[in-house]
Amino acid sequence: GFSRTYTTRPDGGTYGGMLPLYPPGGWPVQHFAGLQVSADSRVNLGFFNGDHGRAVTSRVTLYDAEGRKVAERTLTLASLASRQRELLRFFDLDALPEGTYGLTVLPLDDPETGDQGRSWAYVSVVDNRTHDPVNLW
Repeated sequence: GFSRTYTTRPDGGTYGGMLPLYPPGGWPVQHFAGLQVSADSRVNLGFFNGDHGRAVTSRVTLYDAEGRKVAERTLTLASLASRQRELLRFFDLDALPEGTYGLTVLPLDDPETGDQGRSWAYVSVVDNRTHDPVNLW
């Protein structure tokens, strides 16, 4: 379950948030849909490793509205580390066509211990006019 609020301000700006129920120990995979890339907004990706004992490596994949893979990279975070990057910088892209995108964060299982990877990722879509975010967990 989750709660999502999205509001348009009187000046035309937007703000909102989504508050999910996190499972104990993070998610085995996370999907983020409806990420709008345009001159009106920017997208930030955030990652946290809530595992107290080990680094977690995740495969992060960006898809266009047709489901085609646009970009992919892996990210390893040490125990309790965090990182936030703007979408283009994270994938080392110069630009993306305006449109709607989806993102998958797949934490990889540890091949040595067999421990299942877990994810605590989030996405912020920020209104460029007002700098108000819509946060997706």
